Amino acid sequence: VINILSEGTTGYSRVKFSDTAGTDGQISYSHSNRSLSLYAGGTATEQIRVGWGGTVSISQSDHAGAQTLGADLVVADTTGASIIVGDTGSGEYLYLAGEGGVGKVGMKSNHDLVLYTNGVTNSEERARITTTGNLLVGATAVEDWDGSRSHRIQVRGTSSNNAGISVLATQNDDNPCEIVMGK
Repeated sequence: VINILSEGTTGYSRVKFSDTAGTDGQISYSHSNRSLSLYAGGTATEQIRVGWGGTVSISQSDHAGAQTLGADLVVADTTGASIIVGDTGSGEYLYLAGEGGVGKVGMKSNHDLVLYTNGVTNSEERARITTTGNLLVGATAVEDWDGSRSHRIQVRGTSSNNAGISVLATQNDDNPCEIVMGK
């Protein structure tokens, strides 16, 4: 058992990793806010924090704000943050970001973005946005039904019960639903 004592009841307990040039990294426990922090790269900037409630935050400058967002894993910063989940072997990279006043979900690579429910097999695929910008529901590839074009939105089903588009207005007045087409 190794016991590292704090500088006081509100201080820090630390393990530092150093070389002859100085401290390269450290693990620090804050007794005042009950969090464990990791520092790396020879800087005094905290990169990862495990908060007292179990939230893990990755940030360059705002761990206190990240810890209040109500998630188990938070990647946040005051100027925006992103996560890339990828397959370095085949090259697919999913991009998630919050920056510039918008939330972003997309592919950083040139691959379709696919939405699944109840698993992640082709039989569970619900929608796909292709690299050319087509939205497919119930289909995995753009289909050219009439031999002259491939429409931007395609809905495919196996019967009249699931191969349609519904537009429903629930307001209690005489105004109808609309589909407006223009050229």
